[in-house]
Amino acid sequence: MINRTSGERMARVVTCCVLAAACSSPSAPHAAATFGPEAHGASNYHRPGDEWGTGFRFGMSGCWHVHLTRDDTAGDVWLNVAR
Repeated sequence: MINRTSGERMARVVTCCVLAAACSSPSAPHAAATFGPEAHGASNYHRPGDEWGTGFRFGMSGCWHVHLTRDDTAGDVWLNVAR
């Protein structure tokens, strides 16, 4: 998968129902998925919309890019991972 904004190569890690999650770093091809995406039916975080969970195992320190897509919507999160 190629990020349309940055051109960064991202491995499609996991896809479930209507949510897809991918995670990559400039110095590593991708992070291993540990679970999900999975819908959370019950939550104590009462806000509009659906709640989902996804886990990744980061193999090295650095800045990691998590890209999520659902239907015609996308979101990005950058995480600074330290050991």
